[in-house]
Amino acid sequence: LQMLQGSGVETHLVVSKWAGRTLLHETSYTIDDVQQMATHVYALNDLRLNYTLIQAFGALASVAGMVAIPLWGMLCDKFGNRPILTIATFGVSTLPLFWVLTSARYPVLTLVMVCLVNLAGGFFWAGVNLSQFNLLIEVTPAERKTVYIGAMSAVVGVCGGLAPVVGGVLATALRDTTISPFGWTMGAYQIVFAANVLLRLAAAFSLRGVPGATGATARE
Repeated sequence: LQMLQGSGVETHLVVSKWAGRTLLHETSYTIDDVQQMATHVYALNDLRLNYTLIQAFGALASVAGMVAIPLWGMLCDKFGNRPILTIATFGVSTLPLFWVLTSARYPVLTLVMVCLVNLAGGFFWAGVNLSQFNLLIEVTPAERKTVYIGAMSAVVGVCGGLAPVVGGVLATALRDTTISPFGWTMGAYQIVFAANVLLRLAAAFSLRGVPGATGATARE
């Protein structure tokens, strides 16, 4: 963003909860600093939410995650990590749908949706992170466990870096595109969020082939 400032290139920014936490812990920048570098910040420009509300919603997600961790831990101990990861991943898959229903034309609905997505996001992402790491420890051989953990971290890091770039390219390419399924008008960002739902659901279904210590399924 610093390099693109003043270059005439239009930049789009969506800051997730975990991106915000990484920024605060690993850099000297605040979320406000980074948002001011971008040409277009989704929550600020499209939904007309101010910085204070955005920070408050981020804190809400963190609290939801902290409260949910003991529950997810108990469920993992009782039913196994794979079925709980599947359930949590399906929950995470629904989160972009909340963003699809946001619009500056409906400020009350938007506030409700953003509040719900942060609560649900904190809750379900806590389950994904806990059960995913537990499952990795469970299924990898003891003699090379650190290699597998490092490989997973590397893949997550690469995908985490590429995904915002791909999302930005798509949002820019679709900037003049609108669709109206069921009478609800969707612009570029909503279309990208809807596509994200499909990708997350594909990831959830792919867990069926992952081995686990127990034979339990998500349905059970």
